[in-house]
Amino acid sequence: MFQNWGGVYGKLGGEMKALAKHCGGSHKTVNDRIHIVQRFDQHLRALNVQIQRVAQIKVRHIENYIHERLAQGIGKRTLQNEMASLRVVLQQAGVNRLLSMRG
Repeated sequence: MFQNWGGVYGKLGGEMKALAKHCGGSHKTVNDRIHIVQRFDQHLRALNVQIQRVAQIKVRHIENYIHERLAQGIGKRTLQNEMASLRVVLQQAGVNRLLSMRG
């Protein structure tokens, strides 16, 4: 179903990247969304989170990512934009339980 994107990302990263592309938008929007989901995937990998599908992402994974990005000094509006991108990808995947989270 999803291609192996150069072997750099596992099943989760490949699925998220494919979903980010399928969400549509301008080339820049899609490219930015891909970078955001790749950053989220790298965050999960750094924590050794053992999930392989987007459907397995839990609220605590996103909360942990938010705390890490805030600790890195990211701006509030930038973080809101990142959360909007992740929300669109999760919506595309049909993961409805996380969509009520607002930044």
